[in-house]
Amino acid sequence: MSNTELIEEANRKVIDIMLKGEPVLDDIRPAIEVIPKMSKTTILHSGPPILWKDMCKAQQNAIVGGIIYEQLAESPSKAYKIIKRDEVIFSPCHQYSTVGGMTGVITASMPVYVVKNATFGNTAYSNHHEGWPVKALHWGNNDDEVITHLRWLEEILTPVLRSAIKQMKGLKVKKIIAKALQMNDECHSRCTAGTALFVEEIIPYLVMSDIDRKLIRDSLEFLIRSDIFFLHIIMAAIKSVVEPAKGIEYSTIVTTQARNGVEFGIKVSALGDRWFTGPSGQVHGLYLPGYSSKDAGLDIGDSSITEVLGLGGFSIAASPVMAIMKGGTMESAANAMKQMYKITVSKNHQYTIPYLNFEGAPLGIDIRKVVETGLTPIIDTAIAHKNGGLIGSGFARAPLECFEKALKTFKKKYKQ
Repeated sequence: MSNTELIEEANRKVIDIMLKGEPVLDDIRPAIEVIPKMSKTTILHSGPPILWKDMCKAQQNAIVGGIIYEQLAESPSKAYKIIKRDEVIFSPCHQYSTVGGMTGVITASMPVYVVKNATFGNTAYSNHHEGWPVKALHWGNNDDEVITHLRWLEEILTPVLRSAIKQMKGLKVKKIIAKALQMNDECHSRCTAGTALFVEEIIPYLVMSDIDRKLIRDSLEFLIRSDIFFLHIIMAAIKSVVEPAKGIEYSTIVTTQARNGVEFGIKVSALGDRWFTGPSGQVHGLYLPGYSSKDAGLDIGDSSITEVLGLGGFSIAASPVMAIMKGGTMESAANAMKQMYKITVSKNHQYTIPYLNFEGAPLGIDIRKVVETGLTPIIDTAIAHKNGGLIGSGFARAPLECFEKALKTFKKKYKQ
C-alpha cells in the first residue's frame, strides 16, 4: 500500500478505537493511591512540560497552594523555599494519564476520579472541579479560603459521591454526555445539563445510604450551584477513551492537546508521547465587570481534551447560550463548527448537534488537514487572570506552529 493508503487505514483504526471506548466512573480515591508513580512530593500541572521559572503566575500560585494543601509547607514563603531546593517534582498531568482544569494542579492527597475504559481496560484520572465560589486553586488562587474549600471537597463531598458511585457499581459517562448535548451543553464551558443528569443518577443511591443527611444535603446544594462540576468527569472520561489510540503507526490524528498558559502542546497518534508545542494564544470573549484583555493570562488548561473527541468548541452550535455568552451568534457558532469539519477525518455520531440537524460532531483532528487549510482547532474555554482568578469566557485557537512541527516529524519518520 502507498503511504496515503496506510495513513487512511491507520486513521480509521484510531477513530474506531475512540468510538468503541466505554468510559465508566468507577471510584474516587486519593491521587497517591491510584495514579501510578504518584508520590507525596509530585505536583501535576496542566499543559506540556515546563520549568518552574517559565510558568505563568497563575500556575505558580496554584502549585504553591498545592504544596500548602499537602502540608509540605505552612506558607507561600516556605513553599517557595521548597521549590528552590528542588524538593518537589513537577510533571504534566498527561504524563500520568491524568487531566486537570486550568492550572491543572493535582497533588497526592487530592481525591481523583478513577475512570476506566471498559472496552480497552485502561484508566484515566481527574480531580474535582472546585465549583463556586469563583476563587479556586485551578484558577490560580491559593489563600486560606481556597485551601479550606479543598479540604471540604476531600472530607465531605468525596465520601458522599463515592458512596453513590460504589453502590451503583460505576457510572457510564458516555450516555450522560450524549444526553447533555441535546440539552444545550457543549460539554466544556457549559455542563449545566451534564451536572444535573449526574445528580439525577446519584440521588437514588444517596437516599438509601447511611451517610449523615446534612452532609448529603450540603453536597447536593454545592452541586446545584456548581453547574460546571461535571466537566472534570467528562475530561477524565475522554482521556480514558483517547489513550488506547496512541501509538498507531501512520496515524496523523491528534490524541492530546493541552495548554499551560505559556505553551500549547499536542501529541499525535503515530508519534506517541512526544510533545509538539507553540505559543499559547489569547482567549477572545467576554469579561466579567471590571476586567479586560489587559488583565488576562494566555490560554491554559487540559480541558481542551474535550475538543479532541468533538466536544467544546467543536460542538459549540449545541449550546446557543454559550455561543452568545462568548460574544458570538448561532450563525458564527455553526460556521465555526463547519471549519472544524474541514480539519477532521470523521464525525462522532454518538454525539450529535440538534442545531445542525443532528449531525455528528467533528472527530479526529488531522495534522495534515490543519497545515493544509491553515485552520487550527477552536478551544472553548474560560479566561483566567494573569495573576490568578476567573475573569471571563471565550474562544482560543491552537497555534499552527505545533501542527507544522508534528507534520514535519511525521514526514521524516515515514520518509514522505
